[in-house]
Amino acid sequence: MRSFHEQPAIEPFHYQNQMKVWDSRAVFTHQLTSVLRTAPGVVLLCIGTDRCTGDALGPVTGSMLQENNPRFFSIYGTLAAPVHALNLEETLQFISKKHGNAPVLAIDASLGAEQKIGRFTFASGPVYPGSAVQKTLPPAGDMHITGIVNARGGKEFQTLQNTRLYRIWQMADYLADCLLLADRRLAVRLQPAASRLDTRLYGSSTEDIHA
Repeated sequence: MRSFHEQPAIEPFHYQNQMKVWDSRAVFTHQLTSVLRTAPGVVLLCIGTDRCTGDALGPVTGSMLQENNPRFFSIYGTLAAPVHALNLEETLQFISKKHGNAPVLAIDASLGAEQKIGRFTFASGPVYPGSAVQKTLPPAGDMHITGIVNARGGKEFQTLQNTRLYRIWQMADYLADCLLLADRRLAVRLQPAASRLDTRLYGSSTEDIHA
């Protein structure tokens, strides 16, 4: 969990955008795909813990992604195996050894202004987990996505504990859908030419995404 204070790299997106939901997701997915298209693969580091509802956005998103067998993204941080304050540094070291120079996209919950609750920001640079509750943890990611799950106001820990699970689930579902669609599009580049031709001619179940 972190405080929200940086300028976004692209226009923020809200999971309850006034556009049709799928239009909003398509725009967000296009932004993700455009930024990540030159990478051979990307590590998604979904930070948070299921012991605190407001901090569960990362692991809930990670679980939704993992259940859909992503091909372009490597997932770290799920409800079954969360990445949190106690194992973040160890996980970062493991990712560095296993994935080398692959870019890391960190996902974390944040607190912000009340009118911005539900908003996602996709920005360059690392996220600083724990800053909302005055924890000093290593920065994570070459880029990050943060979602504002509740309002900041001086009692951050209580705020996180009292955040509605329904909101977390809805936000995670929105984000997972966007990332899964981006995963399918980016993974096509890694397929042999013959496989890409088959997909164009006969369709592919990879577009049938459910998170």
